[in-house]
Amino acid sequence: MLLNYLVDTASQTAEISAINTDTAEDNLQDRYNHQVDGLLLANQNLLFKLVNQQEETRNEIARELHDSVLADLMMLKRYISGDKELSKEEMSDIVDDIIKQLRDIVNECTRRLSMNGVKSKSGNAFAKIA
Repeated sequence: MLLNYLVDTASQTAEISAINTDTAEDNLQDRYNHQVDGLLLANQNLLFKLVNQQEETRNEIARELHDSVLADLMMLKRYISGDKELSKEEMSDIVDDIIKQLRDIVNECTRRLSMNGVKSKSGNAFAKIA
């Protein structure tokens, strides 16, 4: 009888130990899943911010090109095709201003790319132009 009691007690202890082990493994798995979910969410947030930042940069570049470079090129074209004659020096000054504006835009793009840790063929091309 005592032997049966000891066997039953040992069996119950083993069952409790197995339940505790399963619970601990479940808790560990839950914590791991929670951490993975958090990392995935952080990764998605970073990707979203990067895409938004790239879109903002593209919009700013387009605006800069439109407002400065294209406006000056259109003005130069009007002068060339219009009644007002420009001297070579005046045309050269306008072209120099356009080149300076392009260099400034390219330098800004290169700076932003390097700030974001992006190294690309376009970044290298920008550096060559500047």
